[in-house]
Amino acid sequence: MQVMRIGQFIHLTLILAVASTYAILKSVLPPDDSDRTRIDAAISVLIAVWGALVFIELLRGDTHGKLRERVWSAYRRLLSRPSTLLASNCLLAALCGAGICLLVLYRSVDFYSISDVDVFQSDPGTLSRRIGVLKARTPGSFKLRVGDRWLVFYATFSVDQTVTHGSYPRLVKVTPPWSEMKRVEIPELVHYDTVK
Repeated sequence: MQVMRIGQFIHLTLILAVASTYAILKSVLPPDDSDRTRIDAAISVLIAVWGALVFIELLRGDTHGKLRERVWSAYRRLLSRPSTLLASNCLLAALCGAGICLLVLYRSVDFYSISDVDVFQSDPGTLSRRIGVLKARTPGSFKLRVGDRWLVFYATFSVDQTVTHGSYPRLVKVTPPWSEMKRVEIPELVHYDTVK
């Protein structure tokens, strides 16, 4: 009986850990990141499966009483089965571990530019995607995945932010969050004819 209580406590702790990790990942990962989409899908499937199990257990149980009490009773019955408790704890631990691994794969990188520039990530084999805009002589930071990242900086007109031909490609080595990383400095880019 003591082992079951410890398992149930671990289960509730893992639910909180997964929810916290998920919330942090949603704020850290770029909106168009493929890992973010996979995480959303995994969480949705997990919630749907667990909800279905609770619903089936609810149908098996007592039909008298308030719905909220019956749902909590069904949930407790599910957690009182060793096989269900062990499987759910293993799944939650794997999900939490994967989330923590993803958290250490991204870090905030500081940038500084003399002129206004548009920042694009253009890694080999991927589509070029816009990361953001750096204002002249104003430090900025963007979240990037750890590893070698090809970034291209395009000169922009500060009035209407139109991209011009002046560009500066650069390989940036993004180090893990626990290591030191210098600020990325971009030289002044020359404005050419505006791209139509």
